[in-house]
Amino acid sequence: MNTYPSELDFISLFECLPTKKDKDELYEYDETTFTFEVGNHACDIMICPFYSQFSLEVKTINENELVCFYHFQSVDRIEILSDKKEHSATRLFMEGDRDRFMTIMEITFKPRFKVIMKEIFG
Repeated sequence: MNTYPSELDFISLFECLPTKKDKDELYEYDETTFTFEVGNHACDIMICPFYSQFSLEVKTINENELVCFYHFQSVDRIEILSDKKEHSATRLFMEGDRDRFMTIMEITFKPRFKVIMKEIFG
């Protein structure tokens, strides 16, 4: 199985309890959704470690305007870069299905929402 932080690590990072698709299934095999707000953004993150899936949807709270939407089905690894009250960030790695390049996505939630996506020669 791929390398993902534990459910408790994500609860700490996102500061919310998740919603599970199947309450009887283990986190590693289930689809888990975290819904939280950061500043003026509402975030929905779906994680399914067994199927290497990760989705991120961010909307503005006041206008309900879509800021970004990502859905990946090939996330090999997730690292938590920072899990502090004033700064939180994570990094996704997509490399297993690529021959020459690796895609890395860095997501900062606090203090301001920011996404950096890059493809590097592996």
